[in-house]
Amino acid sequence: MPIDVLHDARLSIASIVFATDFSPASRNAGLYAAAIARHFNAELIVIHAFILSQHAREAESLGRIDSAERRHLSEQLRATVASLPPSRAIMRTQLLDGEPSEKIPAFADGIPHSLLVLGTHGGGIVERHVIGSVAERSLRRAACPTITVGPKVSEPNRTQIFPRMLYATDCSEMASRASPLACAMARTFSSDLRVISIIDDKEGPLADLLADLEFHTHQAIANQIEGQCDHFSEPRVLASSKRAREVILKYADDTKSDLIILGVHRRRTIEILDRNSVTIQLITGAHCPVLTVTRDSLGGDTKK
Repeated sequence: MPIDVLHDARLSIASIVFATDFSPASRNAGLYAAAIARHFNAELIVIHAFILSQHAREAESLGRIDSAERRHLSEQLRATVASLPPSRAIMRTQLLDGEPSEKIPAFADGIPHSLLVLGTHGGGIVERHVIGSVAERSLRRAACPTITVGPKVSEPNRTQIFPRMLYATDCSEMASRASPLACAMARTFSSDLRVISIIDDKEGPLADLLADLEFHTHQAIANQIEGQCDHFSEPRVLASSKRAREVILKYADDTKSDLIILGVHRRRTIEILDRNSVTIQLITGAHCPVLTVTRDSLGGDTKK
């Protein structure tokens, strides 16, 4: 169910849903979730999705009481909340019994005006397959904006969370739908917003596309960002799609960006399993969190 987080071109976030797997990689994501909740004075919901072992399921079905495994997970969830910085925001927890990559986005989508926060890390092949797949499947399936905190991200700044933002667009419909959110994020956090344009190499030689860049880029996002966003900052950078990940990461580092904003296509399951996707590579390689927006994240018409 689509959730419109924009109201009169302003960002409306009522709940921050932080999904944790209790790993060290989730700790930093929790700090960002708490900081964002404080910024919006939003409710912070800490969740953990799990699949009980067969032994625990049998024990629960026989005894009709919570298994030791479930009780242990509840204790870990309470400990996670206790480890977060104190906040005036309401905090609550929720255990979700089922496949994490399905339960996490479904839960977040059921909370009005929510933002999902995930942690992931770039460990070995097995770790990338397990952790990476949950994070990427969740962010692609969620019908709400999602912030993913990768392994190279430092702890959030205590005074200002996202002073510099970078919005990457390929001028597609999907990317254009993300631009009002990029603008609203920059406004609410009083951030400097830069834009990097990605050109599809299949459309022709890069040199031939330069003449069309002004038309394609400005028609796609000028009215939505430059017309509304006082924090928009030139210059705009150009990159080919083949080098998108490399250029985005380098430009983000060069400009000391604190948040990268992307539009993400909701692919079929078999495509989501691809560990080589640009999205998950960018998330695990970035030195700042990445905000992803799916086709359904902004609900209906986002032009105000």
